[in-house]
Amino acid sequence: MSLFGSLHDDVFLVFSRERKALYEAVLTSIYKSFFEVSAQRVRRHEILDAIYLTLQDNPELWVDENDEEFVILDMRHSAFRGARRRGGDLNEATQKATDRKTQIYQNLLRTGWLEEFRYGIDVRVDMPYGSLLLLERLIDIKRHDRVRIGGLIHRVKMQIEECLKNPQQAAHSLGDCKESCQAFIRGMRSILGSLSMVEKNIVNQATRNDKLKLLMEDFIGELLLQDFHEMYASKTHPYRYRADILNSIETLLHDEGNMLTLAHVYVGLGYGRNVEEARSRVVVDLHHVRSTFSAIERHLQDINAARLRIEHKLGNLVRYSHLRNTDFIKRALPLVETLSRHMATDKGMLAPVRIATPNRVVGEGQLRAPAKPRKRSGPSYANAEEISPIEQYKIELKEAHAQRIRLPVEQIVSYVFKQLPDSGTLEAKDLRIESVDDYLVFIEILNVMYAPTDQNQTTAAVRRRLLLKEFSVSTDSLSSFVVDNDWVRCDNFRITIARPKPHPTADLATPTIKVSS
Repeated sequence: MSLFGSLHDDVFLVFSRERKALYEAVLTSIYKSFFEVSAQRVRRHEILDAIYLTLQDNPELWVDENDEEFVILDMRHSAFRGARRRGGDLNEATQKATDRKTQIYQNLLRTGWLEEFRYGIDVRVDMPYGSLLLLERLIDIKRHDRVRIGGLIHRVKMQIEECLKNPQQAAHSLGDCKESCQAFIRGMRSILGSLSMVEKNIVNQATRNDKLKLLMEDFIGELLLQDFHEMYASKTHPYRYRADILNSIETLLHDEGNMLTLAHVYVGLGYGRNVEEARSRVVVDLHHVRSTFSAIERHLQDINAARLRIEHKLGNLVRYSHLRNTDFIKRALPLVETLSRHMATDKGMLAPVRIATPNRVVGEGQLRAPAKPRKRSGPSYANAEEISPIEQYKIELKEAHAQRIRLPVEQIVSYVFKQLPDSGTLEAKDLRIESVDDYLVFIEILNVMYAPTDQNQTTAAVRRRLLLKEFSVSTDSLSSFVVDNDWVRCDNFRITIARPKPHPTADLATPTIKVSS
């Protein structure tokens, strides 16, 4: 299907003529009266009444209209038909408005904005689906509705965390995360576009007062106090949940059980013919969300740069506004007037300087090619989004890296018990680091001290609770000794086992609960 496949060929014709403001008001009134929230059946006389009321409220939009062909009238308002049957006459303004509402109604039918359905003598009117979607978007642009960025980010966070806890029920909302991310990016771009528009309008203003008024009304009054207050002063700043969302996505990608459950639900929803294809679709959706939140910093930098430019213009405007009445201006004004008189008498000062250029040979190949006829638009097909082999290889490398640096709990416990003396207490300065695995274990032990102590189901919190069942880490009653070797540099700490040290022949790594890395 082409881009305009669901729209009438002449749907934009009403907005391409002189009275586009009239049709804008009429369509807005019809949409708000019948199609915005109401689900009632709309009849033809109700549409005509709404058009007549719009003409009555906005006479400046339709008087002396000569740019359209006149439509032969075959219908009238019921009250006016009754007046004609009783022999009454309509005044000239009412007669013209009655004719005009019928003409507008016929034009809306002809251009695909409305369509009629006849049920005997009852004529009902509806708006086609494509025209309704187009009108909704145009009205949203007119209202300048702002996307609630904080609400979108919080919604994505809750949906991803729900997929970790209950993937069977939350898989339906995983597809909504992608749409929420797209709406979030649109919101960021709308803020940047509004700032660019304000900056451009400031440059186009002729006087200082106009520039100051524009800054106060558009930038400070409208943009700064709404968009920036929501994004910077509220608790839903994009950076607030960015780390939680990225960590939850990484945990979900490495949880084979949840991924398999999501894939089965996707198969039931028709997103894949088999489990493997559905799992690839789940991975694509999760990587789309991750790439969106990984690129937040770039959008925020652009917004901050535009904001700083506008604030700099505002500062210069206020800083130099008092120079109009200073002695410098009084001394410079006679000088400029004298220079203007000299330039007016000596025309040669403004004569253009001619520079000799070598002659060039102009041939047929250097002339502009004749315009080619424009190709007629036809149906086209959109290709499904595919991941390139390079991007797929990058994803696999990232997964392998995350798998490598996150060691199992069993390996950490085994490393501690192997180096633990019979006293059951070991300090960090006595730990031997001989390989990369030993270094990663040392870092995991450090994370036990600094990981959150809440009861959340995040990976860091769960791993901390499991490790604390085997040993505890503290810095109490220790001297200010610093561990400094070829691998790490940190403060000294003490490791104390929480259970008796097992026999060397026993299995050192048998925790009761197993966590997937």
